[in-house]
Amino acid sequence: MKDQKWKKMTLLDGTELEGKFKNGNLIEGIRIYPEGKYEGGEYENGKLIGGLTVLSDGVSLNGDYQNGQLIKGQRISNDETLIEIGDFQNDYLIKGKMIYNDDEIIFEGEFKKGILVNGKKKYNDFIQEGIFKDGYLSIGKVSIDGHILFGKFYKDNLIDGKIFYPDGSFRDCNI
Repeated sequence: MKDQKWKKMTLLDGTELEGKFKNGNLIEGIRIYPEGKYEGGEYENGKLIGGLTVLSDGVSLNGDYQNGQLIKGQRISNDETLIEIGDFQNDYLIKGKMIYNDDEIIFEGEFKKGILVNGKKKYNDFIQEGIFKDGYLSIGKVSIDGHILFGKFYKDNLIDGKIFYPDGSFRDCNI
């Protein structure tokens, strides 16, 4: 394919296209929508397949796309307090890392509709690892200040398991 020239085009709905075209379709460049959303990168069949999208509310998405949706990459909130990195499905992070910058909370693992279901939650020296239900640790372990709690949890509280102390001692816990 010979080198394409950079062109500009405005669609009937007011969407502006600028870039390289093939057979009337944008293949590389930027698309600016009337509501303020814009995207740039590589296109296939008129849909973004790789690049950056900035939504009208300022949320940015960067990575690989399929059928117009981010499938692998990162999403950053408009105020940069939430960063999601990994694999996405139907606009939700399904595997990867979620970082809340204001509180320095990191979730890492597998997600369902944006909620951690299997993995690790870290807040300063407080670490939870295991299986989560409704956003709470259900089965796994908690590490904090040299203590380790291991077993079954209900809304983050140990209900059946063991507590290990920094001095090597432990006790059973069964509520």
